[in-house]
Amino acid sequence: MLSVASTALIIIFIAGEQYNHSLFTAEEKLLVIFFPIGIVAGFVISWTWEGLGSLVTIGSLCAFYLANYVCYDEWPDGYEFILLASPGFLFALSGLNHLFRKQKPSAPSAV
Repeated sequence: MLSVASTALIIIFIAGEQYNHSLFTAEEKLLVIFFPIGIVAGFVISWTWEGLGSLVTIGSLCAFYLANYVCYDEWPDGYEFILLASPGFLFALSGLNHLFRKQKPSAPSAV
């Protein structure tokens, strides 16, 4: 449910700004691929496959930070990007929980 709220908030931000995408620089287009497109795509994938979707979300967030540093020689300010992508970390924890529960050997039953 948090990923739905985060996705809705991202969409509201995008719709409210009324960006003219044709005026974006190449660097800005690259950043938009990672955040918000990659983040939201990771959320959607996580709704079915938690592990894979969390990798896409966290990978997109890391790529966004790295691309921002490479393009502008500075890290993004604030915590907003991490906060909006935080459902990806929760999906990762849930995916790991399911993975370890499946691999846990069952105790032999006493007859």
